Amino acid sequence: MNLPPPHLARPSSETPRRGSRAALWTFLGWLGALLAARLVSVSGWALPPCALRAITGVPCPFCGSTRAAVAVAQGELGTAVQLNPLFGGLGLWILVWFGSWLIDRATGSQLEARLVRWSKRRTALWLLGTATAANWVYLCFYLPP
Repeated sequence: MNLPPPHLARPSSETPRRGSRAALWTFLGWLGALLAARLVSVSGWALPPCALRAITGVPCPFCGSTRAAVAVAQGELGTAVQLNPLFGGLGLWILVWFGSWLIDRATGSQLEARLVRWSKRRTALWLLGTATAANWVYLCFYLPP
């Protein structure tokens, strides 16, 4: 019986998939950041300022993210979006990614794999770059000091 070498053999559909755990760890990291923000808001600790804004007076593309996390931890979603709109978009993307991972685990579908493949496409990278640039323009003109 002539079998192809292992590196040329096609994977069987009966072989169990090893699901990506990146969605789980990303979600847990996001949740940990929100819990840390809640601790900061409850304790009354002062948050460090953005170094770029302190030196140049120009906010970085992610300025306000820490304050937005504190606002989310306090349940003030509108304030969080005003402080940094990209922060809310990233949170929504992480929830979608985590949800697709949960659906994959429950049903055995490959929704997360398709989502990850799409996010690596050039279109998705252009969207992320455009959203980051638009966020930075917003922060330069509308971010409260």
